[in-house]
Amino acid sequence: MCRGWLSMDINKWGGAVLLGLAAVCGVSPAWAGSSDAQTFKKGGFYALYAENRQLGIPHLITEDLLLQAYSLLRLQDLAALESDQLLPALTSTVAGLRLLLAEKNRSDAVSAKAVAYVQVLSALLEGEAAASAGESVRAELALIEEHASTTASPLWGGLMDYSRFKVQGRYSHDPDLKRYFLASRYASSVLLAVLPSAATGLSAEQAEANAALAVQLSTLLAHPSVAPHYYRLTDALRWHFGAADDLSAADVRVAATPGSESKASALLAYAEDSDRLPKVLAQAVNVDALEPGVSVAAVQLGWRLLPARWSADAQAQQSLVFDERDELLWDCQDCTQPALSSGTGRGWQKSYPSHTELMALLGSAEAQQQVDAWQLRRFSAYGQRVSAAKAAFDSAGGLAAEQLPVLRAALAGGKATASGAGFWLWQRYIAQLYQKQSSSPYSKNINLAAAHRAGAMLSRNTALYDALYRLVGAHVARESSPLWRDFSALLESCRSISVSLDRGASLGRADEVFLNDLDLQLLRLTGRADAPLVVNLHRNFQEMKVMQGGLALPRVLTEGEARGAGFAVREMIRPLADAYDNSSWREHLMSKAGEGS
Repeated sequence: MCRGWLSMDINKWGGAVLLGLAAVCGVSPAWAGSSDAQTFKKGGFYALYAENRQLGIPHLITEDLLLQAYSLLRLQDLAALESDQLLPALTSTVAGLRLLLAEKNRSDAVSAKAVAYVQVLSALLEGEAAASAGESVRAELALIEEHASTTASPLWGGLMDYSRFKVQGRYSHDPDLKRYFLASRYASSVLLAVLPSAATGLSAEQAEANAALAVQLSTLLAHPSVAPHYYRLTDALRWHFGAADDLSAADVRVAATPGSESKASALLAYAEDSDRLPKVLAQAVNVDALEPGVSVAAVQLGWRLLPARWSADAQAQQSLVFDERDELLWDCQDCTQPALSSGTGRGWQKSYPSHTELMALLGSAEAQQQVDAWQLRRFSAYGQRVSAAKAAFDSAGGLAAEQLPVLRAALAGGKATASGAGFWLWQRYIAQLYQKQSSSPYSKNINLAAAHRAGAMLSRNTALYDALYRLVGAHVARESSPLWRDFSALLESCRSISVSLDRGASLGRADEVFLNDLDLQLLRLTGRADAPLVVNLHRNFQEMKVMQGGLALPRVLTEGEARGAGFAVREMIRPLADAYDNSSWREHLMSKAGEGS
């Protein structure tokens, strides 16, 4: 067996249920991110609360309902951001580049490649190729339209995963957002790598051509006719999804000093001197073919028009899998395959990072028990890797830093790991897949008065409600939507009720009325109900498999007579060619529900 291929799937734009590691890794998972609570098989969170109302059952308002409401509001907020800011900014940026390239009217190879690149982006944004588009541009567009598999790009030469261009969710229902999805996905997928290596198949000539192209496009992006639009595009992404993990256009302009003999060498030297090598891996790297002294990070150094975004959890996951140093090896070659591993010539290597590990290092005692049960510390250097993963979270910035106290509060004090894992999975779904689900309008007609349902309750977690209130306050301070202010007011009431419960007080009728109607208030804010979803977490190119995380049908939680909904988190390893999307995941869950499982 060879050492194989190494990759992390960090596209920021964007099998068996229940931790399919049992079949893949030779372990029987005792924990799958949720308790033994009964599953609600008739729909999502809001369906359960609607049934409560129909049957006269008082609500148990759970932390998970509020965490999910935040996530649904964030989806709605990002939908407006895409339509009002990101799509116009990307369109203006590409149009500006096209005009500048036409004005220069140069025929050198670098400019010809720049023109072809911009022609692809323009065609994706406009829905058709320009009459002047060449054969390679049209072939590239055909592969994007087919979105079938990983194959060599007719424009760039290297392998590209065209399956990522499959349009799903609300993007498939809105022609403008479909065009935005395809163009932004392409702009974030094309990496102009600058270090030649057999590990990636990049030649010295290609690396130099990529560097020259990166310099030319980065210079054009600083032109007064383009710069304001490009800044508006990238600045919004920085707060929502993190800083760029690739070289930025500004980095390229600074690094490629006039007269430098090799632009590729200049970019590499700049990245090494300024600690700008990528921290999270996005491409497939054949570590068997790495040259002596060359790192996996170095061969992935490059520039994208829309840089891939760094996030603390992606880097934490990266820390928990093997790299070219082979530090994460099991101490037994002939024993049963351990959890989260793949086979190599030297034994078992740790190849998958479970969300369970992230929840453990963020404070979940329940998740730590599962990590111990998997005996993950038997992988060499695992303790050091966990320390590196913790350090990654401490360096988070932007919105991720604002969310971190909420995530930690959801996992603290003996609370179910599923609350934190569900919140984390929602944020990964928003940041990576960037595919929002279709929605139905919620009727805002005045509801008929219903009989009072005594016994309503709020899950006690004042620390989490405080943290979530502060997180929403960050949105209120930065964004203009009144929905965040309305959500903040609802959270303030929940905080007040939770404090009263901490003091041993009983809920009055007004508090019970508020809790029994809170699901309707949240539906009015979010504009849509919830549904199960799935997200790719990690790709293993050696086995051609992908680890996916999914939110399943909700758990039914009770306290006294009150009933509420909780997250049910699943993790599974699937073949790349047979990965779940939202539709097939929901069909799978409903088929299992129909079987009574």
